[in-house]
Amino acid sequence: MRHRCIAALVMGMAPLSGCFQEEAPRQDAPVAVSAKATKPQVASQRVAQLDEDNAASVPQLAATLDNSADPEVRRDALYAIADVGESADAAIIGEALYDPDPEIRLAAIEALTGIEGGISADWLSVALGDPDPRIRRTAVEALGQIGGDTSIFLLQQALADVDPGVREAAQQMLDESALERHEFR
Repeated sequence: MRHRCIAALVMGMAPLSGCFQEEAPRQDAPVAVSAKATKPQVASQRVAQLDEDNAASVPQLAATLDNSADPEVRRDALYAIADVGESADAAIIGEALYDPDPEIRLAAIEALTGIEGGISADWLSVALGDPDPRIRRTAVEALGQIGGDTSIFLLQQALADVDPGVREAAQQMLDESALERHEFR
């Protein structure tokens, strides 16, 4: 019940009457929000609370990601999903790579690097096709951090990118990967 109440608040909806009355106070209750806090700050604090609760909050965080108009709240939801989610939740983060806001796409790339498993590299291939060279370069750097055969393959493809910064970053990540594997070219 508490998750539904918090999710309603995060999404800007009014919670059900008596939503929080039936629960005993928690020792780890969120810090009181100051009267001067803005709506996005309150929403971000609520996202942080969902993040602290457990992986059962992933559906609420995904709903916040889909429904919030505030980029800061959506970014916080992405990071929270990466913190509490599992590799199966990479698809929720990966879908944010299609967001019209480039800052959200950058946050999705960063969040994907925090999820273990090869599925992150697969999603980062989407970012390599982004029209913004900054997003492609960030994806290349993330692939270098993730490592693995899929990442190396994608980095080799990025060597042909139209942007010289992306090509340079791809070459640097491949060089670092080769040094780590002791495979010099």
